[in-house]
Amino acid sequence: MKKQNIGLLSAFGSSAFISTNNVISKYLFQFLNQPTLMSLWFGFATLFSILIGIYSDKKKLVRGLRTHWKAGLVIAVTNIAAAAAFFTSIKILGPSPTAFFSKLDIIFIAMLGFIFLKEKLNAKEILGMSIAVVGVFVFAFSSEQLSANSYLGPTMALAIAVNTLFARVYTRKASVAVLQIYRITLTALFITGFAFLTGSFTLPETKFILLAATGALLSAVIGIGLYYSALKRIKASIAALIRNLDPFLVALYAYPIFHTFPSLKEWAGGIIIITGVTITILAMNNHNKIYKKAKAPVSHG
Repeated sequence: MKKQNIGLLSAFGSSAFISTNNVISKYLFQFLNQPTLMSLWFGFATLFSILIGIYSDKKKLVRGLRTHWKAGLVIAVTNIAAAAAFFTSIKILGPSPTAFFSKLDIIFIAMLGFIFLKEKLNAKEILGMSIAVVGVFVFAFSSEQLSANSYLGPTMALAIAVNTLFARVYTRKASVAVLQIYRITLTALFITGFAFLTGSFTLPETKFILLAATGALLSAVIGIGLYYSALKRIKASIAALIRNLDPFLVALYAYPIFHTFPSLKEWAGGIIIITGVTITILAMNNHNKIYKKAKAPVSHG
């Protein structure tokens, strides 16, 4: 099989596995509070990362962990904010709205690049960003529940964008593996410590623990692993475009479990958002911006 075909399959696979995160998390929120769920999720992700690290180049990994601890700390701190916003959005807005809103991170990345990295915005990027903003308003006003909490979606996307932007800067020197270990491990330690200090951690039933472990394995390990595999074989812009399937897969996964489906207005707003994001991604790629400079983004999930 050609390298490009493997990359495309990996990208589609990553979308399929990462999309399970939203649905499994929403289901577990029916039985667990947020600190407990996040503690379990990142705890298991840390365990899986350590197991994977055992089979890697240990000397190189340890050397990287010692050398790039400052970068790892920054990535971890920004990831804690992104993860908290992400899980809060799933809890309040639901799986599908969170999936659509999360795609706005590309828009915020373009804006942050313009403000802090002095990257110029071209006409197509501005067009794409404008279309995405229109989609946000259509989506936000599609129901009373979304209107009242619509700030959560863009806030989450901004937090993810900040985390990704730092990852973009630091992956020029530090390996993705090093940043991933710092990101997941420190997030798990912080969230778990917070849960115990506030007395909000409750030991759930075994079946919920196993489901949290499965969710972390599918999204944080297999899904992200396939995404990085895709980035090695195809252009990051193509991988990102394929990942635009995430919201639609989330909606399909959620239907048999929650018996809910986005309304016509939600679909309209979501499709407008994805259209704007797609135009922005293509415009950024054509002008050799983020996708040419970053080895791989650091995911929040």
